[in-house]
Amino acid sequence: MNKLRLALTHFLIICLWWPLQVVAVASGAEGNSTAPTATGSEGTVRFFNRDIVTFRSSLYGVSAPDRARRAQIRLHEQLDQPGPYKISQKPESAGIMVQINGATTFFVTPEDANRLQNETLEAVAQRTATALDRAITESQESRNWQAVSHALARAGLATGVALTLGWLLVHARRTVAKKLRGLAQQRAQIGRASCRERVLRLV
Repeated sequence: MNKLRLALTHFLIICLWWPLQVVAVASGAEGNSTAPTATGSEGTVRFFNRDIVTFRSSLYGVSAPDRARRAQIRLHEQLDQPGPYKISQKPESAGIMVQINGATTFFVTPEDANRLQNETLEAVAQRTATALDRAITESQESRNWQAVSHALARAGLATGVALTLGWLLVHARRTVAKKLRGLAQQRAQIGRASCRERVLRLV
């Protein structure tokens, strides 16, 4: 009985611990991977632990680090809306707008290109759009996995509760059966004693 109780306890712990750990890891990864980074006169937009674009110049008086922060805020505002999300590019006089569902997220300017690598504005914008699309897709997949993990956690809890209730019912049935057998034996003993007394009286 003690071994059965210990096994059920271990099973319940495993059912609850594993999905919750997956959820915690996934939630922590997403929560800590979207802050923009700034180094000197540059600012990098990040989403879901991915570098999306690095701004290397000011735009309309806004420094590169501030551009990254503003782009980060705008990106989250747009992704708070229900999907799906379509990434597109639109050329303008100041550069190329990177858009989500037709709404501008940020500008990429010619000065944002890495001159040491002979990058062009178009190449930077294309790479940025690709990186953003990939990061959004991975984020959605992670959220779906978190939903599955939550469902697994609930299923594990329900299974553990069901097993515990089953064990309690079995234990209660055995206890009741044992008591009934004891009562039956007591009644049988009383009956035999009463019968013996009647026989002795007749003798």
